[in-house]
Formats: sequence, structure tokens, C-alpha cells
Amino acid sequence: MARFCPEQVAAARAGDEAALAGAIAHMTPAIRRGASVCAGPGLEYEDAVQEGIIALLRAIQTYDPSRAAFEPYAAACIRHAQFSARRAAQRKKHGPLLGSLPLDEETGETSPGPEELAIQSERYDDWMRRL
Repeated sequence: MARFCPEQVAAARAGDEAALAGAIAHMTPAIRRGASVCAGPGLEYEDAVQEGIIALLRAIQTYDPSRAAFEPYAAACIRHAQFSARRAAQRKKHGPLLGSLPLDEETGETSPGPEELAIQSERYDDWMRRL
């Protein structure tokens, strides 16, 4: 794979959409690799990919060609952002969200609420009295 040169980084920083798309395409394997490692309870794969892309955009803005090559610098920024997101998702304050059950989005059904349960109970009691 060809190296991403400092001129391309400077063009992406200046707002060149083609250079920015090239940087994202060039670093996509590193973003996906990091996302697959970091995905878990509280941090879905897609969210980890988004964290990686945001970190790449930040890396483009803060890159200094006199200090390091772009690829290792961007890969480190991506990895650190994804692991930080994983640590944040695993904090105890997110416990209620991690322990809750999602709504069944495929069928559109939800579990009955308190009002529905009370109505069902009253109907059952009425039915038992009539029997």
C-alpha cells in the first residue's frame, strides 16, 4: 500500500475533499481492525468505527510531519480514541443501560405497560367472577 504523504495530509487539512476521502480510505483497515478489538458491551462495532473516523480527522488536524510519519501517528490516535471509548462505555455509571433490554424493533411490539397489565388483571378477575 502506498504511503500517505505529508502533502496529502496538508491538502486534507486545507479542506480538499478528495484528499480527505483518500485519507479515510487509506486508514479504513486500521479503523476497522481497532473497532473489532474494541467492540463489546456498551460499545458497538459501528460506534467504534465512528470513534476511529473522528480520531482520524483530529489526527489530520494535529499532524506534524517533522515528528513522525502520518500512518503510525494516525493509527495511534485511532487506537487510543477507540480504547478510550471502550473504557468510557464500561464504566459503572452505564450499568443500567447495559443491563436493560432493547425493544423488539422487528415486530414493533413492546412489553405491556402498567396500565395494560392492570386492565388485563381486571378482565381476568371479571371473567373469573362470571365463571
